Amino acid sequence: MQPSTGIMISAAAVFAIALFQHARTGNKGDTLAAILLATAVGVFIGMQVQKARSGDDAIAQLRKVTTYAEFSTLAAEDKPLLVMTYTQSCHYCHKLAPKIVELATEYAGRANVVAVEHNKVEPQLARAFNVEGYPTVMFYHEGTEQARVVGARGKAEYTKHLDSLLAKTVGEPERDDTDPQGME
Repeated sequence: MQPSTGIMISAAAVFAIALFQHARTGNKGDTLAAILLATAVGVFIGMQVQKARSGDDAIAQLRKVTTYAEFSTLAAEDKPLLVMTYTQSCHYCHKLAPKIVELATEYAGRANVVAVEHNKVEPQLARAFNVEGYPTVMFYHEGTEQARVVGARGKAEYTKHLDSLLAKTVGEPERDDTDPQGME
């Protein structure tokens, strides 16, 4: 989102509420209070839109899988596979996406990290995942699901699973640099 979009949302909210309040009461004091309230609401809305857009941007950076054949090929590789399933309407999916993008960068060449928009895939692929909540992050090794995390968690939770699968794959030692709170 452009920085000006939040300002435009704020200005529109201020104008609409102030106009309504002035037309309702005709009192300039009430109008000023309405302007202040509308400004605060507009800024808050603008900030929320900005946060949602950053999640959209992160999701856009992830490799998308839409067919069962593509998923099967990736899952059968000798690399761990992290699959994040999401929907566009899922707030927590958008909050999680930047962490998944970081993992894709950190594990590039050693693990595959993909995103699946659950309502835009082949029905066979959707059934294969058997997702009951979003976001759901699944970890595969040699074609078999090894772990599943439902709901957004700290990056350390996902790192732990990837490191465990890498240790099985190439004998890499597992890292122990996780945040004890799990909320990096």
